[in-house]
Amino acid sequence: MAIATILAARAFERERVFRGRQNPLGTMTDDMVLARYRFPKTAIINLLTLIEPQIVRATQRTQPIPPVIQLLTALRFYATGLFVDGDIHGISKASVSRLMKAISAILANMATQTITFPSTANELDEIKQGFYETSRFQRVIGVIDCTYVQIKTSSQNEGKKEF
Repeated sequence: MAIATILAARAFERERVFRGRQNPLGTMTDDMVLARYRFPKTAIINLLTLIEPQIVRATQRTQPIPPVIQLLTALRFYATGLFVDGDIHGISKASVSRLMKAISAILANMATQTITFPSTANELDEIKQGFYETSRFQRVIGVIDCTYVQIKTSSQNEGKKEF
C-alpha cells in the first residue's frame, strides 16, 4: 500500500513539459508547402489572416495550439484524410479532431462569402472558353480537386472486357 501511495505522489509531482511548436512555413520551401498542404504559402497566410481571430485560444492553464499550426494541421488532414498527420506538429488525435471540427465550421460559414459561381450567360461562356483554351475541355465551367480513389476490381473474369 505504501508503494502505491509513493507512486501516486510522484505522478502528481512530475513537471509538465510542453513541446515547442514553431511555424513550419518559415522553414519550408514553396514547393514543400504546396506538396504537403496542397496550398501555396501565400494562400495559407491569407486564409490564416481571415480565420485567426476565430481560432485563437486565450488560456491561463496550458500553451494553446498556435493558430498557424491549427490551420496547417487542418489543411494536412484535408489533403490526406489522416489523423496521424497531427504527429508532425506534435498534436494528439483528440486535439486534431477538435480543431478539425472548429476550423471546418469556420470555413463552411465563410463559404457563402468566398465561393462564387458564374451568374450570367457571358460569365459562363468566358469560363468555358478559358477551360477550352488551357486544356481543350469542351463545355466545362468548373472542376473540383479531389483525392484519387483507387477502384479495386474483381480478379474473376479478369481477361474479359465488358461493354
